[in-house]
Amino acid sequence: LLAVLAVVSGLVVAVGSAGPAAAASSCSSPVGSGQIRVVMVVDPGDGGPFAPMSTCLVVDGDGKGNMGSNVLAQRAALLGRASPRYAGSGLLCGIDGYPGDGCPTNNGGTYDYWAYFNGTGGSWSYGSDNPFVRRMGDGEIMGWRYSKGAPDGQAPAPRPAFDIAGIQVS
Repeated sequence: LLAVLAVVSGLVVAVGSAGPAAAASSCSSPVGSGQIRVVMVVDPGDGGPFAPMSTCLVVDGDGKGNMGSNVLAQRAALLGRASPRYAGSGLLCGIDGYPGDGCPTNNGGTYDYWAYFNGTGGSWSYGSDNPFVRRMGDGEIMGWRYSKGAPDGQAPAPRPAFDIAGIQVS
């Protein structure tokens, strides 16, 4: 199955089918029965190895396909990126192969880690829920930003953020 990728103002979209998840040509396009649209924003932070990107994914709305951790894995597969890497405890260690090894570290009260955010109403809120159990709904936005040296819960929000129609919201 073929997926054609294009980048439009930082929003990665694909036309075609790429297995269990597909990126929508527009996040405002209708989806099939039992499917939902989710925007995933991944920002490697300042000095990261790639630019921040937003991806609109169409995933199954039922079962486990809409769990945040599964949507993150489906995004990686769709884009041909490294699968998310986790510690034995379930802690997220790497997205898209970054960082290459290790897990979040405590640096005397600050941390280097992937901070998790939920995007709603044009702004970000620090994720207080767990993406392993949180089920995404149609039109929701999940964000990740790699933070170096931020106190727990005080990492900067991902850049850029998009609403479900692909309009930049921050």
